[in-house]
Amino acid sequence: MFFSRIAIQKITFVMRYIVSGGLGGLIQLAVDYLFVDVLGRWYMEGVIVGFLTALIVVFLLHKYWTFKDYDLKGSVRQFGIYSTVSVCALFGNVFFMALFVSVLNIWYIWAQLATICIVSGASFFVNTFVTFKR
Repeated sequence: MFFSRIAIQKITFVMRYIVSGGLGGLIQLAVDYLFVDVLGRWYMEGVIVGFLTALIVVFLLHKYWTFKDYDLKGSVRQFGIYSTVSVCALFGNVFFMALFVSVLNIWYIWAQLATICIVSGASFFVNTFVTFKR
């Protein structure tokens, strides 16, 4: 066999994390688009609302699908840590969006894609080793 069972499990874990986070990214982009191009609102409103919507959806996906953690006892603590990490990520999200859109004049959709990559990379490590203690 080309890959060991452990290697396949790790690859599968990372792929589930990416798919869950990718769905969160799509949720953020959809809300950004809705706020800016449909509702005519300021892009930062879309960034914040999209981020909070994705927070809830992605936490549930990570807990039950990515990390396969079905223990309800630790859920409140995990959501508290996850939310703290996510609020820090939100500030990072707002910072990078302001930098990319207002300073560097990058289209808000491209800016959001780049921001999602930066912020989610940092969040991966914290959530893996702290929030869900893998």
